[in-house]
Amino acid sequence: MRVAKTLSFLFIWLCFVSCSGNAYRIKDADRIDILFNDDAGNILKYTETSKKLINDFRKVLDSKVGKRKCSTMGEIAFYSKNKLLFEAGFSISGQECQYLMAGEKAWRLTYNTGMYLSELLADLKKASK
Repeated sequence: MRVAKTLSFLFIWLCFVSCSGNAYRIKDADRIDILFNDDAGNILKYTETSKKLINDFRKVLDSKVGKRKCSTMGEIAFYSKNKLLFEAGFSISGQECQYLMAGEKAWRLTYNTGMYLSELLADLKKASK
């Protein structure tokens, strides 16, 4: 009887974790590394430690999952104490391609995360000239 209860609890917990999206993966993140591929083929890198930004990306990963339909413009990696928690590509090109993507899954960027990435790219391009 006790084994059955334990297995039931384990099954419910696994269902919860697998159905809760990927936001749980980055809940302990303390750093984000963002890499852009610019028009000249250069890689522009930026590191961010803002908890507010991490929470904004958690909201993206908590949203409805769609199918990947855009090519990536860059990558974003979430770390906790230098341990990689989650890595995804992103696109910020046009209204139809504002997504965070991992494998075949895609999450629509929020206004805040899309604007943050767009403005960051513009700033990095200016600084690299």
